[in-house]
Amino acid sequence: MSMQQNGSVSLEEKNKDFALRMNARLNEGDVDGCVAFFAEKVVNHGFRVDRGMVRSILLDITETFPDARFDPLLATAEGEWVTLRMRFSGTHRGVSRLPVNGGVLMGIPPTGKEFSADHIHVYRVRDGAIHEHYACRDDLEMARQLGVLPPLPGFDPGSVLPKAQTATEEKVLVTAG
Repeated sequence: MSMQQNGSVSLEEKNKDFALRMNARLNEGDVDGCVAFFAEKVVNHGFRVDRGMVRSILLDITETFPDARFDPLLATAEGEWVTLRMRFSGTHRGVSRLPVNGGVLMGIPPTGKEFSADHIHVYRVRDGAIHEHYACRDDLEMARQLGVLPPLPGFDPGSVLPKAQTATEEKVLVTAG
């Protein structure tokens, strides 16, 4: 944690550390330890839920992906708000029973496949607890890697970037000329 000029730790640094410690508990498989970081009543994606629902959601994730990891790539904070950009990864070994992960895996038998997709989680930390949580997840990429979405006909993922680069270069040449 970084210190302010007077030697104290800023609210932002405390909140960022708090969110990272909560995330570490989840990565250790300690669902109850993770849930303890949340307020008794919390807003999750705009819905008011209690800790029991937070626990159910996290259990669904860890039962669907027993080796689930949320590896932080970037942590920022402003006042009570903390944003963690993470890489969510795991192996599909269980059946999701809740509409978690966009609901794309609900009731789907385990594929045994691994995935890695980006997530951005935003937390509001106040009075030593998480009071709000929102996330932006690449659930479609996760589902694609797990093989639960059909591939696009004639789509070659390896050819997309070169075509995009060529199109960008052509646009730059047209607008510059």
